[in-house]
Amino acid sequence: MVSKKVNRVITFALTASLVIIMAMLVTGNEVYAKQKVMKSGDFRYTMDQKGSVTIKAYKGKSTKVEIPNAINNHMVRTIGRNAFKNKSFIKKVVLPYGLKTIDKSAFEECYQMKTKLPDGLKTIRRGAFYSCENLGKIKLPASLKSIGDHAFYECGIKTVVIPNKVRKVGEYAFDSAETLTLGKAYKAWNWKSFATDRNVLSLKKIKVNSKNKFFSVKKGVLYDKKKTHLVFANCAADGKVSLPASVRVIDPDALTSCEVTALRLNDGLETISDHAFTEVEGIDTLSVPSTVNFLGRSSLCTSAEKLILETRLLTKNSIRGCLKDSNIKTISVQVGSESSNNKYIKKYKNIFTKKITKSTNKLVFE
Repeated sequence: MVSKKVNRVITFALTASLVIIMAMLVTGNEVYAKQKVMKSGDFRYTMDQKGSVTIKAYKGKSTKVEIPNAINNHMVRTIGRNAFKNKSFIKKVVLPYGLKTIDKSAFEECYQMKTKLPDGLKTIRRGAFYSCENLGKIKLPASLKSIGDHAFYECGIKTVVIPNKVRKVGEYAFDSAETLTLGKAYKAWNWKSFATDRNVLSLKKIKVNSKNKFFSVKKGVLYDKKKTHLVFANCAADGKVSLPASVRVIDPDALTSCEVTALRLNDGLETISDHAFTEVEGIDTLSVPSTVNFLGRSSLCTSAEKLILETRLLTKNSIRGCLKDSNIKTISVQVGSESSNNKYIKKYKNIFTKKITKSTNKLVFE
């Protein structure tokens, strides 16, 4: 029979082993960070257990830098975090063909730098080329899968073609984009990916790869594939937004910080989501079709001062906060006959003038 003392020893040993294993799993990145930094010419680098090299720093003064494909017969796979940050004297960088990852802020504020991204590159992390103002044009390789926040911020890139393996793009990655093509795997729309960090957009044209299963474009307006959701309409041709009958939902931020010349919402529309319209200029009147049953919070933030309600479906809970930040001063109820209009004027006057709308405007009903 095993003594209690032996049991305690065994238990302690097992617990200690478990703690060590967990520590190794949790601190795997720390082990990587503490790897020995070695020297090869003007480069400082580390090497992982698989023999892959990460360039950690550049100590040279040349305006043209050619990063080797391999160091001591080990392939260069990563340009490390901050490796070339603030090297504003560099005018050209030749990246190695075996490169897989460009890490955070790797070339941040290399103002004069030009480069070509190699085939095989898979990951561009946050701020990798932040403020590389001289890039101007860049071709994203077909192998690319991930683009982080601010990846090409303040790089002056006006034409952006998202490769077919990229599913989403980080926020403020391409702040200067004017023409955008979404690849076939792209599925997570975020307009902030193509805006400045002050949420100013330069986008004028959006296209979608014909094999994309998630989005479609008609007259410059981005929809889901079945055209049941209006996703983004800032690039509408001539600023005219006229929705097809299939649209049921206007998504959040579908129109943001832009000017439209005409806006027609379709019969069949049911939901105008939170912040669907944000700082939209150019319209005086906003008409809500008879099928709409929900107006989201701050959903009517436009230059329009008159709201026409053709719907009988709104309730206190389905309009909560919809007038926040809006300019609406007059609400015209046009649901049918004069008696029906009067009935719903009374109903809507009651629910729209409650504090839940958070409107500072004095509303007139007609």
